[in-house]
Amino acid sequence: MIQWWQILLLTLYSAYQICDELTIVSSAGSPVFAGFITGLIMGDVTTGLLIGGNLQLFVLGVGTFGGASRIDATSGAVLATAFSVSQGIDAPLAITTIAVPVAALLTYFDVLGRMTTTFFAHRVD
Repeated sequence: MIQWWQILLLTLYSAYQICDELTIVSSAGSPVFAGFITGLIMGDVTTGLLIGGNLQLFVLGVGTFGGASRIDATSGAVLATAFSVSQGIDAPLAITTIAVPVAALLTYFDVLGRMTTTFFAHRVD
């Protein structure tokens, strides 16, 4: 069972890694690092590295140029690792049923967020 302090730490880390990806772009926003930190918080670093490493391979060499979006593999790694460790789900099953769909879904939320930002930016002018 996941504890309240684990949820708090995972939320803070997720917020940090999203801000890091949008501004500084250090390695803290990579899926393998996200899996490691999530595994450290949840108490199973091996599962975190396995999930994060597989998702890192998915986005290896993918860049966002212009208006292109890529899957949000870091958030997928955080959620898949947290659910895998807390519910006892096998890592390959967590990757295919949690990480990849969450990462793909969050791509659409990224596009939606950018569209609403444009809408409100024109309203401010």
